[in-house]
Amino acid sequence: MKIDWALSCRAFSGSGSELDLEGVGVDTFWAAELPAEVDFSVILGLRGTREEFGVAHQVDSYLLGPGMTLLGDLGFELGPVDFPSGYLEGWQFRHMHPIVVSFDTETFGEFVLDIYLGSERASVFFRVQEP
Repeated sequence: MKIDWALSCRAFSGSGSELDLEGVGVDTFWAAELPAEVDFSVILGLRGTREEFGVAHQVDSYLLGPGMTLLGDLGFELGPVDFPSGYLEGWQFRHMHPIVVSFDTETFGEFVLDIYLGSERASVFFRVQEP
């Protein structure tokens, strides 16, 4: 299974292979004071075969703050995912999986969500700053 992409967004609706996204690519969160609550989602674009989606996979995901400080482990188990009918043997299927990110920060600065699926990796960078 491959991670094709990871996109940040303010909100989403739907599931599986079709999602509606709002605020795609958000990378700055404004906070007038600290601590500040930060809430957004990351959508993983995954691609794989029927066999790959037919078993569970461990997804490791780490939220890192300024200075690469570990703020949280957002890992989860993915799958098995139902493979839609109508796909020929050997075809690859695309699936979108949301990760909801919600945390309180006591500092302004640069943050990153690192996502690992086996040897695959994706990172989503964002910042929290004063208006």
